[in-house]
Amino acid sequence: MSAANFVDGMFATTPGGWRYMFGFASLIAAMQLCGMACMPRSPRWLLLQGRRDEAHASLVRIYGGSQRRKADHAHRDRHSNCVPASDF
Repeated sequence: MSAANFVDGMFATTPGGWRYMFGFASLIAAMQLCGMACMPRSPRWLLLQGRRDEAHASLVRIYGGSQRRKADHAHRDRHSNCVPASDF
């Protein structure tokens, strides 16, 4: 965010500088979009959709495969008092 403000400040007085500002903001947005494609799905959302195995796999991916027990505990701790989606 501060990099975008810095670049915007540099081009604020440049003729046609809005093009550079827009281009830089578009570049940052494209990088964020690519990064979001690599993120795992939310384990909470998957659980609420009844996709328990995928939620567990997502937790293992977040916490690491070697820490399977830690992911199991986090899964139980986070969702021990959640209302199942079927109760709605």
